[in-house]
Amino acid sequence: MKFIHGEYNLTLCGEHLITHAYGPWNLECVYAYTRDYVQEVAPVYGARWADITILEGESLMVPAAEARLRHGIAIAAEHGLASVALVLENSSVRNSTRAQLDNIYEAHSLPHRFFDHYQDALQWSLQAGYALDRRAERVHFQKNR
Repeated sequence: MKFIHGEYNLTLCGEHLITHAYGPWNLECVYAYTRDYVQEVAPVYGARWADITILEGESLMVPAAEARLRHGIAIAAEHGLASVALVLENSSVRNSTRAQLDNIYEAHSLPHRFFDHYQDALQWSLQAGYALDRRAERVHFQKNR
């Protein structure tokens, strides 16, 4: 049995799914993440939502994990994921992470953008018209202190 390498915490905040992801990630972690992702976005499944993902640490995936995430994103995009903001402020491998994630999101023509700070990512997403539940956002960040 292989053990999960990597951690994440995700919270649906209105029309935003906010994720803190602590890498690196192996295939088992990405399988668990995609399972939890589907459960978390269930209330907005079929509607439009945005992701804001805050990447921490060595934010890279092994090739099998990358392939699994690519597949999961394809399914999410078919069911309402419409925009992705990626925050690289605390990534220790920013350029490599950006290249890996660019390939994944561009494969699905999914609008995405990289940011240095969460507040900039949030502003971009709010300007695109996605609603934010501020209470859920506060709870999410309290869990990630």
